[in-house]
Amino acid sequence: MSLVPTMILGRSMDKTDELLDFMLSFSKEALQAGATVEYVEKALKRISQAYEMKEMSSITTSNFIVLSACSSDGMHHTRQTSIEGSVIHLAKLWHLNHLRIQVCENTPAPKELMDMLGSVFEKHEFPKIITMPAQVIAFTCICILIGGSVRDALATVVCATAVCVVFEVLNHFKIDAIVSNALGMFVATCITIFAVRAGFGDSGSMVVITISLMMIPGIPLANAFSSLVRGNEMNGSLLLVRVTLESLMLALGTYAAVLLLGGLTSW
Repeated sequence: MSLVPTMILGRSMDKTDELLDFMLSFSKEALQAGATVEYVEKALKRISQAYEMKEMSSITTSNFIVLSACSSDGMHHTRQTSIEGSVIHLAKLWHLNHLRIQVCENTPAPKELMDMLGSVFEKHEFPKIITMPAQVIAFTCICILIGGSVRDALATVVCATAVCVVFEVLNHFKIDAIVSNALGMFVATCITIFAVRAGFGDSGSMVVITISLMMIPGIPLANAFSSLVRGNEMNGSLLLVRVTLESLMLALGTYAAVLLLGGLTSW
């Protein structure tokens, strides 16, 4: 991941440039890790107050950020970037929040901020060989908790493993969640039907419900309602529409698979 400051042609970077570069990168990483727009705006406000930035203003949505501030010589500086997508990463959010508190309390030199932000991404990340089995175990536990049998849990293991692999491939090619949800549930439903027919499960619907429960965008849905309640109607409405589409794609993927494999009789 590149955290290279924006190059300023014709002059050296001053304090305002360095602060804006840090704040832009911080905001982008926070939104991509699943933070709410309200959290990001509050963090930007506190950082700007800690460094006594002049005429600091920001426009933040779930997919776009614009920052502007005035330097000591009276010049206005602007930064902007787009957000390509978000994946919930609670550990990264925790480290980013800790960094924000540290920056506001200690106000280190602006030129040190990008290095401090870079250190957040040097934290230990569990390899896929650990995270993928953990996801499969979570799927299986949910199946048992909602009343699935041992055979259903077995089918869930097979199905969840395939789904995790499919999503890794789709993420590699940066396929949007709206499309990947439909493809993921299509594959999950097909494998579930075949697994039940082969005797690995008792109830195909139980396995499909388990997979869909784990794939429903719950945290983004909570963020959407949070934005609406706090008066950020534009961002809340956009998030709500996106979450609704992602959820509908889950149903569409299941419907397409059931229709392809014989309709309701395939259950």
